[in-house]
Amino acid sequence: MKLLRRWRYVVDWRSQLGTALQIVAVLAGICLICAVAVKYVKSDEALELMSGEGVRNFLYRVTAAQFIVSAVTLGVLAIYLTHRFAGPAIALERAVRALVDGNTDRKLHLRERDYLKAVGAAVEDLRVREETRARKLLDLDRCLAEGDTNGAKEIVKGLLAAPAPAPEAPPKHEPEPAAAAQC
Repeated sequence: MKLLRRWRYVVDWRSQLGTALQIVAVLAGICLICAVAVKYVKSDEALELMSGEGVRNFLYRVTAAQFIVSAVTLGVLAIYLTHRFAGPAIALERAVRALVDGNTDRKLHLRERDYLKAVGAAVEDLRVREETRARKLLDLDRCLAEGDTNGAKEIVKGLLAAPAPAPEAPPKHEPEPAAAAQC
């Protein structure tokens, strides 16, 4: 039994419906071109003179041509649209891996029309927080090396202070985990 099942499939209206509408618009354009081509490839008189078998073969050829045009066009469109998701996903993965490795110098940049910008902003907030934390740890190390225990205590207080919640984070209705063991 799956414990975490996603029941809502449209979770990002703008990107999901925008992508779906682009695909439907391209498909409608292909069908319109095919309908116009059928109208002008064979005249009404030529279609009337064709036998049932001839009309059937003509429709098979038209359907095959429409399939080929649709497959090529939608394949190119799929690569274009998924690039707007896959590119940011790769950039986000690299940014998170850099943070895991302790590299806080690398800023995350997404292009203007990329998706996943909210995730990118959250990762950038995390990078800034980790950069600040790393600076405080260096200051703590310096204070301890100099024997400044009061300064070290202040830095530790700042490190242990609860971080302010991000303003963009929507409230989550998940069960709270069991309380962690305290020291």
